[in-house]
Amino acid sequence: VIMQTLHSSWIQENEPVKLFEALIVVHLLVLSIMLRTVNGELNASTITVGIYDQMRWVVGLLILFTGLGGYLTTKGKLSTISGIFFVLLTLPFMENLPYGGFTLCFIISILLFVGRAFVLYRREQIRQKVEITGYSVKEALDSQHSGILFAESDGSILLVNRQMLFLMEEFTGSQQRNAEKFWGALQEGSSPGLRCDDHFPGDFCLMNTVKEGTWQLVRKKVAWRGKDICQIIATDVTEEEAANRKLQEYHRQLEEKKEQLQIVLDNLEAIKKQEAFSKTYNYIHDVLGQKISILQQIFHRELIPDREMLLPLVETLAEEIAAVREEDPAEMYQQIVSSFAPLGVNLNKTGNLPENEAIARVMVNIIREGVTNAVRHGQAQNIDIVIKEGEGYTLSIVNDGRLSAENIIQGGGLREINRKITELGGLLQIKTRPEFQLIVEIPRPRGAI
Repeated sequence: VIMQTLHSSWIQENEPVKLFEALIVVHLLVLSIMLRTVNGELNASTITVGIYDQMRWVVGLLILFTGLGGYLTTKGKLSTISGIFFVLLTLPFMENLPYGGFTLCFIISILLFVGRAFVLYRREQIRQKVEITGYSVKEALDSQHSGILFAESDGSILLVNRQMLFLMEEFTGSQQRNAEKFWGALQEGSSPGLRCDDHFPGDFCLMNTVKEGTWQLVRKKVAWRGKDICQIIATDVTEEEAANRKLQEYHRQLEEKKEQLQIVLDNLEAIKKQEAFSKTYNYIHDVLGQKISILQQIFHRELIPDREMLLPLVETLAEEIAAVREEDPAEMYQQIVSSFAPLGVNLNKTGNLPENEAIARVMVNIIREGVTNAVRHGQAQNIDIVIKEGEGYTLSIVNDGRLSAENIIQGGGLREINRKITELGGLLQIKTRPEFQLIVEIPRPRGAI
């Protein structure tokens, strides 16, 4: 009975065969009950003959007719014929066999039933593993991570896998029996995670689960055997949705940067004008400061200025102010030396300008400001300019002019020089004792050898 029941439970197709095998289970149960009753009567020394004969005949005839039907639908499988034959061996008419033949037939038939059930059970297992059957299709669908549902046009569900049943409970609170009602429940927005697509508002939506997963549900019509079938597929798009959210965040940040950049671009013209004005102002300040220092030196020494002495100053002043340009640092350095030489100011140079043009230009501007201030405010006669190069660049300007009794206050020229030095990561020091000394330290640019 156990083996036959196990075998019957594995039959997934062919209803006549399933009924045939189920009737064999009933037949075996009747035989089991009959044997138990006979054993009990033997112990009580009373035997009731023929009490189960009618039941055995009814079940046997049913097995015979269903077996023939199953034989015809299965194209003559021997398993059906063997089942009918084994049942016939246990029917009442076999009890008339001479010499106790029924007992032997009965025992053999029971053993044959066990063997037949085991063989057919194993064969059905193998068949369902290797053949595409309705059961194997259902198992394959249930093993999918995606939710799958097929329904009639009126919403009657034809096939649904376990994942879709789980999602039904997750999104609507219960397992739905109608696909249209299920989709309607989704569209009602009962879940806070619902988001429908603008292009396909009726056939597409995204749902968020309580486990922070995101599922994309798509509904569409498919043709099958001449009629339309509703198909609903639920796909796990948690990773894709997380990526989309990151992209949206990046897009938002880019929009913010774009707005900031637009503001900068709008102000770029004003910034350029301000930079040009600052550059021109500093240049004119340095040139005028240098010329004024030369004039002060002339008058301080009580020299009598003549046309030949003043004309070059005026002509070069007009030219230099009219042409604000980036000169070569070496030419600028030499021009500073030659400008003060006729006045008896000795500029003693030690070392060369750095090869880095930006640093060299800053040093020349510092030299011009330092020399101009030394001559203008201190009436210096000797100025030592020392440039050293090691791990960085060091510029030292020492003069023998008058020492100030008060602290040095940085004017516009020194403030601009200090700003440029700071931009290069350098340091400006001013010492007034024992003699006036201006020291500048500038590190090498990154990557420079």
